[in-house]
Amino acid sequence: TAEGGFTSPSFMDIGKAYGIDSYSVSTIEELREIQANINEMKPVLVEVVLPCDTKAYPKTYFGQEMYSQKPYIPDEMMQELLSM
Repeated sequence: TAEGGFTSPSFMDIGKAYGIDSYSVSTIEELREIQANINEMKPVLVEVVLPCDTKAYPKTYFGQEMYSQKPYIPDEMMQELLSM
């Protein structure tokens, strides 16, 4: 929020500007509703809006590689993710 010193654009509007089917959800129920509308043959953007007090983990720290997040995940899981 602007009050908290951080704002972000509407990713849904950005996706639509590029012709990408875009959705914004803030509950698991909303996500389930749009799953039926997703066509697996074209890109889809889903903006997940979280409450300001949400603790989102893992996190990437400044200057670190994207795959070097804390708390660390097991090496075998990391290798599986990196091979996708």
